[in-house]
Amino acid sequence: MARVRGRSMLPTLREGDLLLVHLVHQGRSPGPGQVVVALLPGGRGLGVKRVRRIEAQGYWLEGDNPHEGTDSRVFGPVPAQHIRARVVARVWPRPAPLGQGHSSAGTARYR
Repeated sequence: MARVRGRSMLPTLREGDLLLVHLVHQGRSPGPGQVVVALLPGGRGLGVKRVRRIEAQGYWLEGDNPHEGTDSRVFGPVPAQHIRARVVARVWPRPAPLGQGHSSAGTARYR
């Protein structure tokens, strides 16, 4: 489980949303459009971001809210070994599956 902190994943995820996650080693690697929990570069800690594309250097991650947070547009691709989990569903307060999706960009963090 993970809890969203921040506004970078609005409107998809909101501050306080509780997420069900699958650790990456428990299943297939995430693909474009999926939401992940990743160790963000530069000491930014763990964050919730959407995979936009996969490059040779790693995953290009962006938030859904282009007006909040920091993402690959600032720190570049995130190495594959820094992808910790794939978000499967929001379980509280508005239960909903999260799979392939789309939106724009920012850092929703989890604790």
